Amino acid sequence: MQFYLENGPRRVNRTPLQGERQHLPSQSTTSASSRHKRSRVDFGVQAGVFRRTRFRLWHLISSSFRKPSLLMGISFDVTEQKQQEEIRRESEKRFRLVADSAPVLIWMSGADKLCTFFNLGWLKFTGRTLEQELGNGWASGVHPDDLERCMAVYTASFDARVGFEMEYRLRHYDGEYHWVIDHGVPRFECDGTFCGYIGSCIDITERKLSEDFLHSLGGRLIHAQEEERARIARELHDDFSQRLALLGIGLGQLLKTLPKSDVEKRAHVLEMLKGTKELSSDLHALSRQLHSSRLDHVGLVSALGGLCREISGKHKIEVQFIECNLPLEIPNDVALCLFRIAQEALNNVVKHSRAKSTHVELGGNASGVSLCISDDGRGFDTARSNPCAGIGIIAMHERIRLVGGRLSVRSVLMQGTEILAEVPLNASTNAAAARTQASGAWSIGMLALPGR
Repeated sequence: MQFYLENGPRRVNRTPLQGERQHLPSQSTTSASSRHKRSRVDFGVQAGVFRRTRFRLWHLISSSFRKPSLLMGISFDVTEQKQQEEIRRESEKRFRLVADSAPVLIWMSGADKLCTFFNLGWLKFTGRTLEQELGNGWASGVHPDDLERCMAVYTASFDARVGFEMEYRLRHYDGEYHWVIDHGVPRFECDGTFCGYIGSCIDITERKLSEDFLHSLGGRLIHAQEEERARIARELHDDFSQRLALLGIGLGQLLKTLPKSDVEKRAHVLEMLKGTKELSSDLHALSRQLHSSRLDHVGLVSALGGLCREISGKHKIEVQFIECNLPLEIPNDVALCLFRIAQEALNNVVKHSRAKSTHVELGGNASGVSLCISDDGRGFDTARSNPCAGIGIIAMHERIRLVGGRLSVRSVLMQGTEILAEVPLNASTNAAAARTQASGAWSIGMLALPGR
C-alpha cells in the first residue's frame, strides 16, 4: 500500500512477493493524483506487476480546515479473476471452434428463452446472418404449419426444465423446406443455476422421403393384394363353383337312374353328392373371404352383418353386431378398410382368444366412422412382442393409416381384447392425396440425390 502527501509522495513499501516486480508510481500517476487532489474526487488507476494485475483506488482525505492534506491508495490483487476470465475466453473459443466444425445445426438460448448463439452450420443451412437469427428471429424460418406446435413444445419443455425432441420443417437457403429433428437439453451452472438451453438439429429430409415412399409402397401393395383377391374370388365363383354345381347336378341325375334295390351304389353316390355340396360351400366361403361382393353391392353394414352371422354359425361363437348413427355415404376405401379390420379381428377371436362372445359395434356421425370389436377371451400382453404371431395387427395399422385414421388395441390377460378403429371422413381424401404427393416427392428426391 502507498500513501501520497500534499507536498509529494511518501511511499510505505511492503516486501514484494517471490517472482514479483515492484511497480512504482509513474509520472502520469503522480500527475493524476495532483489533479485529483485539487478536484477532491475519487478516481482509479490500473497498475501492473509481473504476472499480476492491481487496481488502485485513490481517496482524498481533508483536514479540519477543508484543505487537501492526504491521498491514500489501496491495491486489490485481481490475478485470479483475470486468470478465470482468460480461461473462460479460451473455453468459449474452443466451444465455438468445435460447434462450427460439427456436421449438425447447433443453437443456444438464455434463461429468457431467447436464442443467443447459432453455429456456422446453422447459418449456412438457412443462408441468414447471426443477427437475423438471434432472439426469436430463427422462428421465421420454420414452416407455418409447424410453427405453433414447435413453439408449444419448446415453451413447455423450457418451463419444465426438461429435454425435448421434435420434428419440424426449416427453410433451407435455396427456399425449400427441409425436415429436421431437434434435440434440446437444459443447461445448468456448477451451482445448479439454470442458464438456458442448448440443442442440435439434423437434416432428416431424405429419411422422411424414404418413409413416405415405404408407406406409399405399402399402400400400393395392399391395393395390388385387393385386386388379386378380387380376381381369385371371381375365378372361384364363376369357374370352379359352376363346375362343382354341374358335377352335383350330374350326381343327382345318376342317383335317380339307380334302382332303389342297389343300396350300396346309391349310398356311394349320395356320399359323393354330399362331398360335392360341402366343397361348393367351402369355395363360396373362401370367395367371400377373399372379396365380399356384398360390400360392393349393398354396403358396409350388410357386409359386416353377414360376416358376423357366418362366423357365429360356423364356429359356434356368439357374435353380436350393432350399428348406429352411420352417415349416409361411406367412401369405398374406408368401407373396405373397416371390413378387413373386422374380418381380421374376428379370425383372431376364432384362432386365439377362446372367447364365448364377441361384440362388433359400427357407429359414427357426419365427421367420422368408428368400429369397435371386443371379446371376453383370454387376451394378451400388448407390451410384449410374440415372434410366433402373424402380421394381422400390423396389417390393420397399415390399412387404417392409408385412410388417415387411427387404430388402438387394448388387451388384458384373461379379460379380453378390444380393437377400436376410427376414421375421419375427410381424412380419406387427404390421405389419398398425400400418398400421391409422397410418391412424386420421392421420385424428385431420388433424382436430386448425389451419385444417383
